[in-house]
Amino acid sequence: MKEFFGRHLLGNTIYDYVWVVGVILFVLLLNRFISKYIAIFLCKLFKRRWQTFDQQKFLELIINPLGFFLVLSVSIIALYRLDFPPELNFKVYKYPLSQVFLSLAIAAQT
Repeated sequence: MKEFFGRHLLGNTIYDYVWVVGVILFVLLLNRFISKYIAIFLCKLFKRRWQTFDQQKFLELIINPLGFFLVLSVSIIALYRLDFPPELNFKVYKYPLSQVFLSLAIAAQT
């Protein structure tokens, strides 16, 4: 089994790919719960500051964008663990493909 996970594919081991996919799937599965608890924590912080704070409306508005941000951030961090394969090291309109991917990831977060 060790020799299977130790094989290299596009500059990374299969173990690295399994690890990255596992982390992303874990966050996708628990996305709703994690973002809900983060939102509740933020609610408690805001409630101390403002007396007329509507907790239910805040939770409805923030859970989906917070979940999207969480999944995207964790995916970028997990994918950063992988080495960019030399086979895909070519230019697209004067820019390396790795730079294009990085720019797309930054644009998706904003």
